[in-house]
Amino acid sequence: DVSISVENTGKPVNGKFLEASPYLDKDGTMYFSTIRSEEVIVLDDKAEGYYSQIYSASPEDNERSRYDWKDPVALGENINRVDYHTSNVSLSPDGSRMFFTRTVLKGNEITESKAYLSERTGSGWGAAQELEGVNGEYIVRHPVAGELFGNEVIFFSSNMEGGKGGYDLYYSTLESGAKYSLPTNLGDEINSIGDEITPFYQAGVLYFSSEGLPTMGGYDIFYSNWNGSGWSEPENMGLTINTTYDDIYYSLNTDGTEGFLVSNRPGTTTRSVGSKTCCDDIWSVKKRDIIIDVIATVVDEEGNDLTESSGEMFDLSAGGKQLAEESSGETNTMTFQLDADNAYKIVVKKDGYYPAETEINTVGKMDDHTYNKKFVLKKKEDE
Repeated sequence: DVSISVENTGKPVNGKFLEASPYLDKDGTMYFSTIRSEEVIVLDDKAEGYYSQIYSASPEDNERSRYDWKDPVALGENINRVDYHTSNVSLSPDGSRMFFTRTVLKGNEITESKAYLSERTGSGWGAAQELEGVNGEYIVRHPVAGELFGNEVIFFSSNMEGGKGGYDLYYSTLESGAKYSLPTNLGDEINSIGDEITPFYQAGVLYFSSEGLPTMGGYDIFYSNWNGSGWSEPENMGLTINTTYDDIYYSLNTDGTEGFLVSNRPGTTTRSVGSKTCCDDIWSVKKRDIIIDVIATVVDEEGNDLTESSGEMFDLSAGGKQLAEESSGETNTMTFQLDADNAYKIVVKKDGYYPAETEINTVGKMDDHTYNKKFVLKKKEDE
């Protein structure tokens, strides 16, 4: 059982224009792309000089809070090239390679977009290398590393011919360096007649955004599991992660406990005209296990502590199956761990006393909760 919170990352990361593709490095550095401007601008032929660039931002303190960041710094010219919109940044799992795109816009239309990689060196990020085999006479967006059939692959979104419609998700298998196999469509299990974009892969799960699958509105974030030979039916990640607005660029840190998404939901720093998802902000996602437990205190009818008692917990949602057995030992307390959305019965016993029991229902519990239950045991009559 997991509790999920989503909070606007705020300034100085989110500015007056849209932010995109947040990705967390192992050291806590966030990479993302944006256009830094004091005024909201519309990308058209009159917006000369305004180009999306990739930035990095370090956490404000040693605890690496995901909600407090130092001022972002633009990466060097090895990454951010003049006259191109540089965006869609991601990192390989070991952090040694950076993937990104360079895009040419005509008005609001993408006329060219290709994927690149840069390898980390002792002095920073090296020269950009075009992904051979991935790029072609079509648009490539959102490259991100993953694994299929035991091989490293690159997932990406493209409008190449032969897809189901709009932008589909594809993969290419790494052959060597920046050379990849020809793209393979992820198939009808993933792609719809609408757009599928912003893939992210971790531990056998592919996360992506779609407007063609059933959504709450705009783009929603979905996930699909890889079983070694195919993909499961995509599932909507539901409320909190998704809204009636656009929700894209979902990514997580290496242990899956926190990450980011991008959205134009209420609470963004600026709402204005521009692109379909203007004006997107980066939102921090935190996931943690919900802790639900029972502290059982055992006393006699006079309120005296009873030590050396025992307790059993049964799952009423599974026909009364016994789940756990505990002993109080030299104390008069026992603790039982519960799951959300379940019903339980706890029975407490002690030699020479009649047992006592209680039932607990955790349906609807979304946050940590402790049930303090007192079990009063009646002493048996001497036979």
